[in-house]
Amino acid sequence: MHKKEVYILTYVQEQLGGIGRVVPNGKDAYSFRVNFIKDVINKIVPHFDNYPLKSQKLADYLLCFYPFGKKPCPYGAREKKY
Repeated sequence: MHKKEVYILTYVQEQLGGIGRVVPNGKDAYSFRVNFIKDVINKIVPHFDNYPLKSQKLADYLLCFYPFGKKPCPYGAREKKY
């Protein structure tokens, strides 16, 4: 994201409980990175369970994250303990 919009990434970080980092990504860009799988499982997955994605993005989310989920996928994917 362009450096003029870094406040959006900071807001996302705050809304997720302070996990991850907002880091420079090139000359005029920043990105939001989460390095710990526990943060993904405990913060990001529940967020997208409460606010589901639409279209192909939902399918991509289910394939990527539900193998790590702590609970059964509400859309029928199989649970796998992490």
